[in-house]
Amino acid sequence: MIQILRAKKFIIDYKSGDEDYKIFQIIYAKDGSIFVSFPYYKKKEGIVSKVSHIGESNTLELVPGGKATSYAVKYSHHWDGEAHFSQDGKVKTIIRKKSVPLEKYSGHFFTVQFQGLEDFDLNLNDKLEYSTAKTRIIYELKPNPEAIKFIGMLYSINELDQRLMKKGGDNYGPILEGISGTGEKTKGFLLSGPISYKSSNLVLYLYCKGIKSMGEKEDVLTFMGGFDTPNKVNDLSKIITMLMFMYPVYNINDLQKKIGSIDLKT
Repeated sequence: MIQILRAKKFIIDYKSGDEDYKIFQIIYAKDGSIFVSFPYYKKKEGIVSKVSHIGESNTLELVPGGKATSYAVKYSHHWDGEAHFSQDGKVKTIIRKKSVPLEKYSGHFFTVQFQGLEDFDLNLNDKLEYSTAKTRIIYELKPNPEAIKFIGMLYSINELDQRLMKKGGDNYGPILEGISGTGEKTKGFLLSGPISYKSSNLVLYLYCKGIKSMGEKEDVLTFMGGFDTPNKVNDLSKIITMLMFMYPVYNINDLQKKIGSIDLKT
């Protein structure tokens, strides 16, 4: 039996010493859509992009398919596979693509990477909230790494059950230990929306791990999602696309002149 944490909204925290930082939110909608938002990040000037990539190169260029913004955008992945960055009343929803429909999803759903915990809001509420309306969950790594990566893997309950049955045992979750695609040991939570929601048959396995410094700058936040099908991603001869953002940028005016902005004019 798989035990799953179910809520309309999950607040994802990271604990460092005595401090508890709010990093991002995962939000479920009744129509099956899943959102990932970043209201707690203090630096709002960034670049959002539809990134094209081919082969084994590790270089991902955001500028060619990108736009500047002065707002913290939200990632939306709808039931039909439509994926985009938005923020109601603040930005134009033009960085978008057709990704995999959620009912057919299997595998890597999103990645969040960051360094610079002081750029996130502190959780000043010591109570660990748990309800179907809002649930707060806390991750902690010891010792603290140079940077942190959150990985979300999305599966149907049936597929997840089959994967877990092969490992033996009868009961799993909501905390689960697993093995990543690269052979690393992982430990995370099994999350889903309320049982009455369209996406209730989908389970997100969210885990985090420490990574090396993301560069000379002390603060950076990146997101990637909106992937193509696994078959296309694994074919190194094909151009694949994904949605990405990076915060902060320090040359926002120059960047706006060069590639334009998604911000709505007031």
